[in-house]
Amino acid sequence: MRELWEIPPPRTLNSSRLSVSVPVGRFALTDSLTDSDYRYPPWISKGDIEIDDATFSPYYDRTAVCVFVRIDIETVSEYQTQFLEAVTVDTKSKDRIPGVTEILVDELFSPTTDWRGGVTEGGGTGDETIASDTLTDAIVAGQKAATKDVQEKIDEIRRSASRAADSEFQEHRQLQEQRINDYHNELASLSNRLQNASTDIDGANSQQQRVEALEKRQELKTKKEGLQAELEELLHEKEQGYTQKRRDIYRRHAIEVNTQPITFTIVTYERGEIEFSVGTGDRTAVVRTPYAIGAGVTNEVQCDNCHTQLSTENPISMRAGRLGCQNCL
Repeated sequence: MRELWEIPPPRTLNSSRLSVSVPVGRFALTDSLTDSDYRYPPWISKGDIEIDDATFSPYYDRTAVCVFVRIDIETVSEYQTQFLEAVTVDTKSKDRIPGVTEILVDELFSPTTDWRGGVTEGGGTGDETIASDTLTDAIVAGQKAATKDVQEKIDEIRRSASRAADSEFQEHRQLQEQRINDYHNELASLSNRLQNASTDIDGANSQQQRVEALEKRQELKTKKEGLQAELEELLHEKEQGYTQKRRDIYRRHAIEVNTQPITFTIVTYERGEIEFSVGTGDRTAVVRTPYAIGAGVTNEVQCDNCHTQLSTENPISMRAGRLGCQNCL
């Protein structure tokens, strides 16, 4: 069955050879640094209410690692593609924090940014201390997350490699079919020549002619036996589906994904509670939820009335001064 010969999912090789004791810098992400530029959850920004104000109250700091990961996608034969992905991972939960990554990439590492003063270059002497194994685990989690980000491209390359392997094997099979036909034709020609040689032996006018005819027949017979053996070998390979050649072709087109952490920055970011003042017209209400700078709302939030989870499809709403969700109002 063809499915058995599809190129298998790419083998991912993670490498954490980067020294985990010396980060390229440490950075503290605070409310004041982001100038209160909060990330509004879709269940509040997509609703029919207005956000009048937002106030964040920091309770404690958490530590994350923003790691730049180089991803190499290659096969032995044709493909070699490289990506550089930035991923931020919380060192405790190993959860991704896309918002922090956006801030660091778009703002901190921008040539025109004025945030660079917030970075402590080198190892730093910050109060936060991260155990080596904790940092390594976070970097590995970042590598896996970065690979997931380019999974669609990996799958596309894998499909392309599979098509190339299919095409190469089809060409091989057609070539073998042509060789089999050529063997049949040559064997038929040898059979005719052997028959003519036998006629020459019977019709020889001298001993010399007979000896020459016998030698010619033996030469043709030996050649025919060799070709017959080669044909039988080809027919056996065909019967087996050219298994070994097929395996070699698909192995050669197999994909390997190698990830390597290039550099990383330790980030401390504030977590606490945010208070949204929302309303319609002269009616207002307050919504409170756990929040992290750069990460946004950290918990799922349910409607106080029907306890349905708030989402883009079911945003918060207000009717006659009553706060709820679109499912219950």
